[in-house]
Amino acid sequence: MAAAGLLASAGASVLAVDRQTHAFVSDVSQWPSILILREIVTPFGQTQTQLLILLALWLGGMLAKNRRCGQAAGLALISMLIAGAGAQALKFAVPRARPFIPPEWQGVFTCGYYHSFPSADTATAVAGALAVGHLLPRSRWWLLLAAAIVGLMRVLRLAHWPSDVLGGAAIGLLGYAAASWLSAKVGRRGLGASPSQGR
Repeated sequence: MAAAGLLASAGASVLAVDRQTHAFVSDVSQWPSILILREIVTPFGQTQTQLLILLALWLGGMLAKNRRCGQAAGLALISMLIAGAGAQALKFAVPRARPFIPPEWQGVFTCGYYHSFPSADTATAVAGALAVGHLLPRSRWWLLLAAAIVGLMRVLRLAHWPSDVLGGAAIGLLGYAAASWLSAKVGRRGLGASPSQGR
């Protein structure tokens, strides 16, 4: 239900928000403080950084003999894989140009960077945050805040429209839901134990 609401919001945003806010977002994106924040936050939205964070969580759980950390890392990995695959599939199905394409790149790429919807970084960040937050509840709101900041920075970097980020969040939620369902279905204890289990 929440995913459907996010997707509906993304659709409405295409008409009501994206183009109307483009000039304002372009101006804000050039503020010195935003430029610095963009450079700090952007790497955390990249797949390789997210995977390193999950590896650190898994290793930390191993060293602390806390099975829940390993379970959270496993569930997050599957959630992110599903969300990332879904986001990439949609990118090629929806040939939407990004808000800004550097002049030197225009006409060079026929796919990939030109494909804006949805934000894959946001999708994987939301999927991972939901998965880890499910098994480590104390971290839930901090992780969701971090995922929201990743999405916001994608807009302020002019790499995505606001609707791309909302769509990415919906894909992330669906990826987490699918991973949770698979975990329960397969019954692998290393992936989907409830927060009350695992120590």
